[in-house]
Amino acid sequence: MTYKYIRVRNDVYDKCSDKEMKKIRNGKEIKQLFRPLHWYLLLSTPLAIIMLGVIFFTSKKLLLELIPSLIIFVNSVLAEYRFDRALDKNAREKELKLLNENYDNYIRRINEVLKSHGINDKDKRSLLRNECVEYLDNHNKGFKSFSNGVFAQLIGVPIGALISALIYKNDNAIVSQIIGIVIIGLGVIAIVKFIKWITYYTEGYLKDERLLDVLDELEYSINDNELAEKVVL
Repeated sequence: MTYKYIRVRNDVYDKCSDKEMKKIRNGKEIKQLFRPLHWYLLLSTPLAIIMLGVIFFTSKKLLLELIPSLIIFVNSVLAEYRFDRALDKNAREKELKLLNENYDNYIRRINEVLKSHGINDKDKRSLLRNECVEYLDNHNKGFKSFSNGVFAQLIGVPIGALISALIYKNDNAIVSQIIGIVIIGLGVIAIVKFIKWITYYTEGYLKDERLLDVLDELEYSINDNELAEKVVL
């Protein structure tokens, strides 16, 4: 990891927040934007989920589960394909205008921070991105390799042995031991994932992830030809 990379990564994390793009709508905004379809989805989906749970645990007629399941399915399709289109047009236009302004300010801050470190062309951004990807990949590969080994030895092999034991009706004690090994394997994998989650924050990989997102976002918006003209002038 180069010194330049560390300085850029830390500066981007401190100065290029994307919180403005992740703003949650308040009650007033929801009231202005939502139409009957949205209120229907907001009310019917939780009720259908509750109904599905009640039927599953209390009724012997499992076919009744089809009704709430169908409601959930239809609501999911409506939410995916009709949610934004059905919003109030005037309120949605105002919201999009504000989002675009926030996005432009976000890109401007990113560009200013990178240029302050001399990252002012596509080649330097690519060099920075490659170092970021390499650092993140090295972190993921170590945990992935260990987890794959644990899965193969403590889960894959025992499950094969368990299937064989069930087919040939071996001693129940052997089956219990095999199941115990599988549980241990699952526990080890869970611990590895937990350690990976901890190191993601304690060793600064969150900053690397943010830098990678910033660089990818910038490539959609920056005009290298325009920058080149400014440099020449």
